Amino acid sequence: MPTVENLASVTFDMSSLANSDEKIKTARVVLYVGLSMNSQDALYANDFVYKGKPLYIEFPFSNKEQATAIAARVVSIAKKYFLFTMQEKILDVINNGNGTVTF
Repeated sequence: MPTVENLASVTFDMSSLANSDEKIKTARVVLYVGLSMNSQDALYANDFVYKGKPLYIEFPFSNKEQATAIAARVVSIAKKYFLFTMQEKILDVINNGNGTVTF
């Protein structure tokens, strides 16, 4: 019997960055997309037993910016990063419009 796919997601709230004491800093989103043991997609090949791909998105921010502006920048940088490092689209990056980003 086939197993129903489980699409995981994670949402980051950028309002904590907008309200921080830091003037201008760089933040990083670190994700690790893993596969089940029966998947053989070469895009996720690594040196370990379990296949997966680490993803790092770094972005600058200022405490004078609104959370919505920071979220829009994160989405833009993430899409460029995925375009340059992957041969195909592996996940969606969504700006929710309220200062949060969902991967």
